Amino acid sequence: MDEELLQLQTKLSYQESALADLNDTVISQQQEIDRLRKTVELLVQRVRDLQDQGGEEMPHVPPPHY
Repeated sequence: MDEELLQLQTKLSYQESALADLNDTVISQQQEIDRLRKTVELLVQRVRDLQDQGGEEMPHVPPPHY
């Protein structure tokens, strides 16, 4: 009985550690996603500003290999 309890406690300890590691990974990924979203928003705004300055949208020109 004591050995089974010790095994369960050991498994629980490993699971808690794994859960903490996963939580850290999720937090890190969310921070990166937030940073990338801000970057995309800034780039979209720059493109809009450039379009406003040019007056016209750039026409679609096929690449030279067509």
